[in-house]
Amino acid sequence: KGGNMNISWFNKGSVDGIASIYNTNITINKTGSIPFENAYAAQIGISIDDMCLAIKPLSKDRVDRGDLDEDLVFKLSCGATYTRISSSEFVKEVERTFNLTFTNKPRKFVTRWDANNSLLLIDLSKEVTVA
Repeated sequence: KGGNMNISWFNKGSVDGIASIYNTNITINKTGSIPFENAYAAQIGISIDDMCLAIKPLSKDRVDRGDLDEDLVFKLSCGATYTRISSSEFVKEVERTFNLTFTNKPRKFVTRWDANNSLLLIDLSKEVTVA
């Protein structure tokens, strides 16, 4: 016995990025935040067809260049283990668009990085239930 154990090694790179959506902000966990390590701000949007939210990281150079309408640019708050975008107006728009409700208790959704378009996508059809 014990000859051929079938072990699946845990790969921390395969851990899902998770976005916690509150009524005032969207907070992305450390795994989901990796694309934002060098970002200063972001653009945020909604894809109704894909039932997801899109977040595009922006460098400080890009923001300072002034080629983006400042109303489209959202500052990021970054900590060691998270990235946060605060906008209760955006969350209200998400609630209206997808008929969801957000409160001061987070709802968590799976994120994935779309490398082709440099977007972090928050999949609103993949809610993570917290035990």
